[in-house]
Amino acid sequence: MLNFYIFLGIYLAVLFAISFYISRKESKEDYLISGRDRKTWTILLSKFANSVGVNWFVVYTAYAYEFGIGIYGVLLGFIVGYLLFAFWAAPKIYKHSKKHHFYTQGDYVYKQTRSKFAKYLTNYTSVLVQFSWLLIGIVGGSKIISSVGLVSYEAALIITIGIILFYVVMAGYKAVLVTDVFQSIIIVLLLAFLGWVIIGDVSVSEILSAKGNSLDMTTAFGMFLYGLLSVFALADRYQLSYAANDEKSLKRGMALSIIPIIVVASFLLLIGLFMYIQNPNLDPALAFIEAIKTRLPSSLIPIGLVLFFAGLMSNSDTSIFAISSHIVFSKKQSKPVRSVRFVTVVALIGIGLISYFFRDIVDITVFAAVATVVLSVPMIYLLVNGESANRFIGSIMGGVLGLILGVMVLGLVPTLIVVVVIGGMLGVFVGGFIYKDFKKI
Repeated sequence: MLNFYIFLGIYLAVLFAISFYISRKESKEDYLISGRDRKTWTILLSKFANSVGVNWFVVYTAYAYEFGIGIYGVLLGFIVGYLLFAFWAAPKIYKHSKKHHFYTQGDYVYKQTRSKFAKYLTNYTSVLVQFSWLLIGIVGGSKIISSVGLVSYEAALIITIGIILFYVVMAGYKAVLVTDVFQSIIIVLLLAFLGWVIIGDVSVSEILSAKGNSLDMTTAFGMFLYGLLSVFALADRYQLSYAANDEKSLKRGMALSIIPIIVVASFLLLIGLFMYIQNPNLDPALAFIEAIKTRLPSSLIPIGLVLFFAGLMSNSDTSIFAISSHIVFSKKQSKPVRSVRFVTVVALIGIGLISYFFRDIVDITVFAAVATVVLSVPMIYLLVNGESANRFIGSIMGGVLGLILGVMVLGLVPTLIVVVVIGGMLGVFVGGFIYKDFKKI
């Protein structure tokens, strides 16, 4: 117990010192969009940190445990999606943001469609998506930390929310991006070290020879689609593009971020397969937790918990800032910094209350992944120089309808992503026949 608090104290001291230093000479633009001067390394590590959170540790390892190396399908989707976003989408987004000073995903939508309704619909859909991912991070991190018996779930929940609240309210988006650099280094180094300890003397070839359940083509395709399309939907990718110092830094940072993601995914794959070899009858959702509890010496468990904190913070701080800023900038603000701080406090209290009562993260993760893709097709439509508010809104509605019908027929499964994508594509077509002109709204 003492070692846990010592390691956690060191981690938090560095985190708070960074935030305090930033807040001392911070302008409004620093707080709201990190001064629009982020270079390649900050973009790279922040993009990585935003992508790899507690849900990755639990869910990716669970799928690796269950399906083996076939889970690399989603990683292949990430590689293609990240490169497309880096070299095709991000330069377009940056070009317009540099001229118009965007803050939210909806700002880019408004520039393309000239429809306030489309802007608000985008921002509030983004809020719901980010809220789902934030819930996963808070619940998952608190459950993992409490599962080893050092602190209760409730205590872990309070500590987690309190830490996020402190430095996001203090220093805003600049603190989010700068602390992501620190947390990314912790995630990669600690996961590599702990993975090596967990696997021990077992050879990589022996682990990779393990065979789990077969991954059907529909599920594999759904996972690939998520990896490919999710990067175009998530609000934090747009805000990170707005925060870039220049187009070259943005493209390099976005593209190179896939490297540490591949490294982390590979370690999680090995841990998942290793745990399958040890016990093929585990609940897949518990594979990573069991690896920490049963394969790490008690002296190293506190280090594992710091890894979880880093993964939790790196993802959750981005989500809460996206939620707060998208709510605040959906209407005119005379004092946006104060408003973002207020909404951040309210939102974190709300997520804390929900997290206390609702603790199943696997189903929430599938829902969040599918809901994310609702925005993918309409955003890609705009990036291909689409300007019709009707088609954009029709695509969102088609994706939502696909989500609802898919859940009713198929349940919460990765295959739902295919249904949502089809719904979004049909919505683009049908939206062209909508009589109402949403540019007037």
